[in-house]
Amino acid sequence: MVRTSTYSETFGETTLRYWVIKGNPYVNDWDSMLVPSTSGKWHTGRAPKEWFIGDRLFCWESTPALRMIGLAHLLQTDCGLDEEGDQLFQVEYLTTRFESMPGIAELRTVPILNTASFLKAGPATTVFPLSPEQADVLVRLLVARNPRLASVWDDLGLMSTYMIAKCRRCWC
Repeated sequence: MVRTSTYSETFGETTLRYWVIKGNPYVNDWDSMLVPSTSGKWHTGRAPKEWFIGDRLFCWESTPALRMIGLAHLLQTDCGLDEEGDQLFQVEYLTTRFESMPGIAELRTVPILNTASFLKAGPATTVFPLSPEQADVLVRLLVARNPRLASVWDDLGLMSTYMIAKCRRCWC
């Protein structure tokens, strides 16, 4: 299971959370955005009240692609408002575009993930919560298909998943 770590703020500790941020490929140039250690500002009509700096983000490419494409973390929760009144937030990208990008049809077949709000039809929005269990399943699926991701969130202990995937390739 994904370990929830904490980070200390002035008034106590908060639990690290996981979110999916959806970006439109007609508006977002994912290949220029997904550069490790670079940051970018995003907008949302309604930002979550329970998110904190350091929370982990899965990047989703919306219609027409509908697939998971990168990892990031939250750098700043409130960067003001854009010209349309949407709240701005800042992320730091941790990966380039995944080599293997699971799509909506595949993710909807995974029992824990098929209840995730980002996979449901509904109004266009930017930020979707993931439960720790959903994040655990998703990150393990991504590492199994993209072994280099095992070291991105190294506190999760995913190197063993990477080694199993690597050994499976050797045995075949």
